[in-house]
Amino acid sequence: RKAFRKFNHQLEKANLMAKTGKIVDASFVEVPRQRNSREENRHIKEEGTYPDTWGESKKRQKDIEARWTEKNKRRYYGYKNHVAVDRKRKFILDYTVTTAEVHDSRPLFEIIGTPRDKKEPVWGDSAYRSEYIEKRLARRGFISNIHEKGYRHKPLTAKQRENNTKKSRTRARIEHIFGMIHWMKGNYLRCIGLKRISESIGMINLAYNIGDTASMQELVLNGKVVRDCLNGGKCWQTHHGLILNWGHYRTLDSKQRVIYRGSLIIMSPYSDAVQRHSSSGSGRCMSRCPLSSSPFSFKMT
Repeated sequence: RKAFRKFNHQLEKANLMAKTGKIVDASFVEVPRQRNSREENRHIKEEGTYPDTWGESKKRQKDIEARWTEKNKRRYYGYKNHVAVDRKRKFILDYTVTTAEVHDSRPLFEIIGTPRDKKEPVWGDSAYRSEYIEKRLARRGFISNIHEKGYRHKPLTAKQRENNTKKSRTRARIEHIFGMIHWMKGNYLRCIGLKRISESIGMINLAYNIGDTASMQELVLNGKVVRDCLNGGKCWQTHHGLILNWGHYRTLDSKQRVIYRGSLIIMSPYSDAVQRHSSSGSGRCMSRCPLSSSPFSFKMT
């Protein structure tokens, strides 16, 4: 979390935060399901500790903090990644991790913090709608754009459904973030315990923000700007490092053969060391660098 906050602080210093509103939502992060007996599950739920019959080796492989929940007739086991994102830039502003059974609205005020501007709007689905939340948002200085909710014997009117449709055009932007996290395999983790899961989810959220930042950058080589390096589906090799695109990178050897391909890369202009978030398979380079092989640097736009 400390690295996540430091990176976001750098984004604010670079004036990359649009500050035009926040969108909130939560996504399940599943973990391997536990094959326990009913008595063991009852003991874990009531006592919150390991059953006395478990040995040390078994305890090291059992997660007693993950919880079951059900949504849309599908069961989930694990945790939740609650996030608040910037409406325009789609940066993750803050996050918190809970067990899966925790309702989406419970950590709402923890992740939205204070308004970054006067009357900052907040978007969210109907899970965040309640009279208490509406009043508290107003007291904090937010404008609520949360979807209205229908109730038994009191369905939504045509005007309310129309308003929800308009709000969905903005709220849906947060689904793009969860789609990218899903693509990064961040929806299923093999960690044990809330603390480790929280650290892993935090690094994934940070990795997403790094990638989102890369899409706003221009890469400069010898004073020349290569505008399509990061989003044009191409890759180049230089003497001191690699120029790669976010979302589908390729790492080359000296003979222009691909040795890695994956989802995120953190590069150093003074070293050939490559730190990968994930890698899979192999492929071939689409293009060679038409510029000189001098060190490169990033320039914020």
